[in-house]
Amino acid sequence: MKKLITIVLFIITISNASNTTNKQTDLDITLSLISSMSETVHSLQQERGASCGYVSSNGKEFKHKLDEIKKRSDEKIKDLHLLLKNNHRVLGQYVSLEQYKVLDDTLNTISIMRKDIQNLNINFSKIYSKYTQSISLMLLKISDISDMIENKELNDALYGYSTLLMYKESIGQKRAALSALFSKKNISKKLFS
Repeated sequence: MKKLITIVLFIITISNASNTTNKQTDLDITLSLISSMSETVHSLQQERGASCGYVSSNGKEFKHKLDEIKKRSDEKIKDLHLLLKNNHRVLGQYVSLEQYKVLDDTLNTISIMRKDIQNLNINFSKIYSKYTQSISLMLLKISDISDMIENKELNDALYGYSTLLMYKESIGQKRAALSALFSKKNISKKLFS
């Protein structure tokens, strides 16, 4: 994932070498937002899979891994909030205050839901649904931002990146569902095959 971001940033740097310093700085901030969102998405995808596996195994699987992933997710979410807060002048054109509130509410829902996950008071489908909603919201925002960038070469590169992230999410959804299924440990041989 980081290699892909580095490649996109390299293409952007080359294509915008003649831009003024201020425009380049604004572009760097915008690309930092895309990077931060994609890193947050990646961490939430991992957390979704571990949470589904943890609940489906009645707390017997994924406990330590889930704790590590939650810490990483919290760091990514904090970084995303700080980036949006500290760069509102530039990023306000991409993420309105209303959109930020929706994102914040969605991420807070996950934070609240974690207690139910920890206490095994929630089922797989609700976990799967809430994480997937948050992830989808950020992926759609990345796609929207990509469309807003006027530089054709950069727009094309970000479109490819956005498409790749959405494809990765499709695979991640299947992975979370399978983590839950195989964590049950009571799968019939017929279903397993």
